[in-house]
Amino acid sequence: MVKHNIQVTEPLHIENTVNSLALADLRLPKAFTTYREMLNDEIIGGAMSLIKSLINKVDFKITTPEDASKEEIKLIKGLNKSLGNLEGMTKTDFVNYILSELDYGHSMFEMVFTRTGGEQVFKTFSPIHPINVSKYVYERNTLTELQLTTAENDGLLIRNVKTDQKVKGDKVLMFRINPDLDNPLGQSLLARCYKPWKKKEIASEYELIGVAKNLSGVLKIKAPADYINAYYNDPTSDNAKYMEELFDQAELIHGGKSPFAVVASDVTDGGQTLFDITTLGNSAGNDSDTNAIIGRYENSILMTLFADIMSLGQNGGGSFALSDSKTNILTLVVESILKSVSQNFTKAVKTAYEINVVEPTSSYPTLEFDVVEKLDFEAFSRGWQRMVSEGVVKADDELEDWVRKMFNAPKKDTTTSRELSGTKADLNDRKEKEK
Repeated sequence: MVKHNIQVTEPLHIENTVNSLALADLRLPKAFTTYREMLNDEIIGGAMSLIKSLINKVDFKITTPEDASKEEIKLIKGLNKSLGNLEGMTKTDFVNYILSELDYGHSMFEMVFTRTGGEQVFKTFSPIHPINVSKYVYERNTLTELQLTTAENDGLLIRNVKTDQKVKGDKVLMFRINPDLDNPLGQSLLARCYKPWKKKEIASEYELIGVAKNLSGVLKIKAPADYINAYYNDPTSDNAKYMEELFDQAELIHGGKSPFAVVASDVTDGGQTLFDITTLGNSAGNDSDTNAIIGRYENSILMTLFADIMSLGQNGGGSFALSDSKTNILTLVVESILKSVSQNFTKAVKTAYEINVVEPTSSYPTLEFDVVEKLDFEAFSRGWQRMVSEGVVKADDELEDWVRKMFNAPKKDTTTSRELSGTKADLNDRKEKEK
């Protein structure tokens, strides 16, 4: 049986190319380098900065359970104080390091404790970059060990990390974003916008190539063939001098000799041009609007990162109602991230309890963040007015105290109305006697 080798050639397709690149660029550990490159994009960088700025502006602390013992209260007070005095970083720096989980899918720290005032409290959280991890060792669902490689020396920062250094899992505090069966280490927000980002890069590159090869501004000089031949073969002839003068004028007009072309103007007996360059001064123009293509990819990136509120108002699009709903969606995303951070930080609290040999009364305290979006007083008051008027709730002293607390308003005067009226009556009597 004779086999025939048939070579099949398939045309290059940009979509298939992007899919192939995604398989390679998003595979660990190369994905971490890819995410770092993607952050240099102005749209991705701006969207990620928006999300992070909404988070790192809020304060946080470890809350004390209502039934906490005296030992717990003292320990939590010390832990909160240490969070504001971490070695080598501020509270904002710590949050920013944690939020690198949005870029890489997860962020890691080595927990370091120190004794202060009789308690073991946080000394610092030493960040571990995912690029420097060669292996994550898990036993079932518990991280037992990190194996590190030599840190990358960029010429500015020298990190003293030994080759094949190991960090025990119980010392590692890990924050993960959206972990699942396919991505147990968490999934970067940038993974979902890789394809529109790569397509945007390709479209931008083609746009620059089009600009570089745009011949609409190239001068096209026509001259008889004998003039051109004389210019190259007989430089002292009158025809050659004429051509040289023509070239000098073209150079002055267009800033150099390169942006013009010379073709013969001779025609055959049948009226056909002997030489011509038809692509010069293309009057048909480019049918593809690269601005619209790139803009579509940018909108896809913003939608993927839940930051498409940044595109509202551009080109006359968007409305107040739409921006309000987009803001609410972004707030929900931010609150979800904060909840995940709080849950993952519980490991640090548990470790502090174990080191200090303190047993929780009922449950471990949690890390709580301040509210991201302040309550809208107008909307709040309208809603409560309806409920009070319909008899759903009763406007009493307890409700008033709660409302004052919600809006950080001054506490009400505890003097009763009867005491006030009596004081006013006494004042009037005193004035009458003085008269």
